[in-house]
Order: sequence, then structure tokens, then C-alpha cells
Amino acid sequence: MKISNGDYTLETDLGHIASFDFNYVMLPILYTTDGNSSMTIFSLSDEFLVESNKFHRRSSEPRYKTLKTLINVSPSHIVADYIGNNVYWVDSRLDYSGIYMANFIGEFKRNVLKCTMKIEAFTLNSEEGKMYWCENSFEPQIFEAYMDGSSAKSFFSENLEFPTSLAVDPASKRLFWADMKKQTVESVVFDGTLHMVVIDFSRHPKHFLPVSIDVFEGNIYGLMKYSGSVFKVDKLGKGNFSILKGDLFKTTQLRVYHQSRQLSTVKDFKNPCSFSSCPQMCIVIGGAAKCICHENAVNCDKIHCNNSFCSDNGNCTVIDGKNNCLCNKGFKGIDCSTQTLCDKLICKHGFCKVNDDKPECICDKNFVLSETSPFDCIPLCTKECLYGYKCVFDGNNVQVCSCSSSNCTNVDNQKGASTRLLTTLIPVIIGVLLAIVVLVVIAIKRRRQYNQYAPRKIKNLEMENPTFAYSGLQVRFMMIHFLNLIIL
Repeated sequence: MKISNGDYTLETDLGHIASFDFNYVMLPILYTTDGNSSMTIFSLSDEFLVESNKFHRRSSEPRYKTLKTLINVSPSHIVADYIGNNVYWVDSRLDYSGIYMANFIGEFKRNVLKCTMKIEAFTLNSEEGKMYWCENSFEPQIFEAYMDGSSAKSFFSENLEFPTSLAVDPASKRLFWADMKKQTVESVVFDGTLHMVVIDFSRHPKHFLPVSIDVFEGNIYGLMKYSGSVFKVDKLGKGNFSILKGDLFKTTQLRVYHQSRQLSTVKDFKNPCSFSSCPQMCIVIGGAAKCICHENAVNCDKIHCNNSFCSDNGNCTVIDGKNNCLCNKGFKGIDCSTQTLCDKLICKHGFCKVNDDKPECICDKNFVLSETSPFDCIPLCTKECLYGYKCVFDGNNVQVCSCSSSNCTNVDNQKGASTRLLTTLIPVIIGVLLAIVVLVVIAIKRRRQYNQYAPRKIKNLEMENPTFAYSGLQVRFMMIHFLNLIIL
């Protein structure tokens, strides 16, 4: 057996593999069978899930581990239930012919539905809680039933000849099948209406006999019986088909595996089985969890509801097999996620939140709670105010400074305290500037007067003219004599 993942190939030594499927939710897990007497459950390593071309391992270096091998079973088809985390298979033995299930690691085996005819194709619709299969008879039909085997009935039989493969597409809510005798791929809505032929290979003589198909995103991927060709075609029949690979002569089944395939298509889906403490197995039918027991088990089908299903805002109880919430005061809804105390409270520029059983408004950025109304968010006032004044909005929604206590002076609210301060400071600043100018002018005038009456130096006058030199000495003598007279 070889399973490719990008450049990876998982090889097992189990010989012929009749059917296989994956479950990514729990471990991830691979289910395989040789179609004779056993089914093996493997856990895959993380390396297998990541596409890479850096590693090429040999078959002697496996990236899987055997978890369990179920003996005395002869599965011809294996399908994983990714909602309830179970595995279903079709047993082809004559005395045990039917549909069986077990939990994801192969425990608590149970016969879900007994069949008298050979089943040629089988698949699950885990989100709807239904299963589909085709029986090989003179009047081919597609049957449906709930995943616990109840309400089995014919689903579709119009112009069927030999359907060999079934595939569910939850996104388009359609069931697809390959009819090998008609050489077509067809589909129908889950309610059995809007039947359409996706592609008719009888018009393409080189490619015929589609034996296995799978659906992923917007395309159908399929396998041809004798040519071993893998094809791809739009799931709504648009455009032409293309051949992706050929010469896979010994391949009997094709599966597209990707982690996103096992995610619910329902927005904000809450898996009921995740909140229901079923002792053995759990499935989802009609949006409700249902406990399934081992064939010989007694009193294990009672659901023990977990309060986390009620968002921890109430108590979870089971009524008619469905989880129901008894919500605490102030909460309502299927899962108690809606706050009732905020129903009639509208917080403009904010949102309501219950705190200590009381509703309150949480304001948006740049908004604050109003002092007059605790449930109104008003814009945040950013004007700077001094002298005890407070920034407020006037009747025209203009930011002004207002006196909110007796510690501030009564000024015109429109101009505010900042305007008053500026008006007071302007005359003082002008007076200081004028005084500085006057002092500078006086200093300049005194400097000029000093320079006018100061004695000027005559360059080398006494040295160059003896007459002036003598006169200078005489002047000095007279000054000394004058000083002596004063002293005396």
C-alpha cells in the first residue's frame, strides 16, 4: 500500500489494501483493511501531515505506529466519523453482512445495520448524522439511514445502473456517486432533489469506467478502473476534466485527505459530543448527541451533559436525548451566551456588559461615562483648563472650561480660564519689554557722553617735539605742587 502526501509516500507491509480512511480530529489516525479478516488502526506522525521534499524515507523507516488490529472482521469499506470520532465499516462476510461501528481506536464494536445484499459503496454524512450505501441488486438503489441504523429507507433510484462509489460534500450539501456501467459521475441534494450529471465519460472513449471518487473544495477527484488514471473535474460540471496521473493499475480506491475536510461547515459549530459524557460512543443526530453502546453493554446510553455546553452560565440537562441549558439569571439562549440584562440597554458609543448581576456600559475609545447618566457614553473632553476649571461641552457641543467648584474665579465660560490668563500676562510682558528698551537707550547715551569728554591720546607728541615735552613736565610739577598745598 502506498499513500502519497506531497513528496511523502507511506508504505505498509500489509499487502493488498481493500479500503482505508483518515481521522484528523483525535490523533491523526489511518484505518486500513486487507478485505479478508482484519482491520488495522495506525497513528500517523506529524511528519506525514506536512508536505516537504526534504525527507525520503524507506519502508523500513515507518512514520506510523499500530494502535490496534481488529480480528474476525472483513471490511470492504471504511469511513471515519470525524464529528463523533468513530469508525464505520461494511462487513462483507455472508453471515455477518452489515454496517458496523466502533470508537476511534476500535473499541466497543457494534452492529449498526444488518444487510441481506452485498454493499457496493458506503459513506457518512457526519454533520447530518446520516449514512448512505448502495446494494448490488437487480434494481440498484442508494439507501440512507441515521448513523445509529434507525429510519433506513431508499434515498435515490432514478436511472441507476451500477453505482460503485459514494462521496459527501457538506459545503454544497450534495451526495455524489460514480456509476461505472453508465460511465457517469452524478449528484443530488441531501433532500433527494436537483439531480444532475456532472460528467459523462461515454463521450470520451479513451477514459472510462470511473470506479472511485472523492470531493474536495470545488472539484471531484476520481479513479478509472482499467486505465488506472486519476482525473479531476469541477463538481458542478463546468469545463473539461483533466488527467492528473496514469498507470495506477492496481489501485482500487482514491481518497483526498486534508485537515480542512474534517472541519464543520456550520459557522460557530459546537460539537454536542464534545459536551456530552457518553460512557462509550457518541454520534450526532439532528444536532443532538446520542450515546451508543457496545452490543452487550447495559445502561450506558445515558448522556451526562457538561456545563461547558452552557458557556458556564447555566446548568446543562438532558431532555429527550438533547442537551438543554437552564440559564442563570441574566443569561438566555440555547447555550446561555446571551445576556438578558442588556436587552433593553443601549449604550451609544459603547457596549453593555453584566458585572455582579448589574448591567453597565463599557465606553469606546475616546468616550467616557456621563456623570448625569451612567448609561450614556459622551466624547472625552480634551481642552486644557486651569485654576479649578473643568473641560465640558456647551450646548453647541464646543469644548469650554467651566467652573465646577467655589475655588475658581467666575470668568466668561466661552473664553475660558486660559483666555483670561493670557489677557493678564500680555500687559506685564509689554511693560517688561519697554523697560528693557529704555535702559538700553540710557546706557547708550551715557557711553557716548563719556567718549566725548574723555582725553584723547596724542601719538608720540611729547617725544617728537622738545617744546611739548618741556611743557608736559611743567604741568606735572604744577599738579604735584597743588596736591601738596591741599594736603597741608
